[in-house]
Amino acid sequence: MHTAPMLAVPNGGFAPGWGFAVRAVLAGYAAIIAAFLASFFGVVGERVPQKRTLGGRSMCSCGRVLRAVELVPVAGWARLALLHHSRATCCGAVVPARYGVSELIAALAAGLSFGLGGYWLWSWVASLAVLCGVLAWHVVAGIRLARRTIR
Repeated sequence: MHTAPMLAVPNGGFAPGWGFAVRAVLAGYAAIIAAFLASFFGVVGERVPQKRTLGGRSMCSCGRVLRAVELVPVAGWARLALLHHSRATCCGAVVPARYGVSELIAALAAGLSFGLGGYWLWSWVASLAVLCGVLAWHVVAGIRLARRTIR
């Protein structure tokens, strides 16, 4: 008897009744990891074109070290956007929207691809493609910022 090869395991390969719960937890983890990676890519995109080190603490443009609550992806930027009109609390410098938006886009893309996607390979490919786009966005913005600083 010949059967066609299965491309996806029914129910995501989980025990009956557990597919949705497990997929939701995995989607949540994927979203959190993607948001943190997008946040890190924001640091890379800003510091590398300026030939700054990737080590050390994150700081405001005035030099104040950021607190832990300000470093949480999406939530830290949303707090500034909603409560302080996208300005730093210490010096009033404008915090670009690309940080929070890129973190949110990466989190949504990874969460949705792992939550709705039945194929693990395509979920990884979609998430990595969005993260590469986020990195490129930050690098281009960092290069523009470096050129403005040099002039």
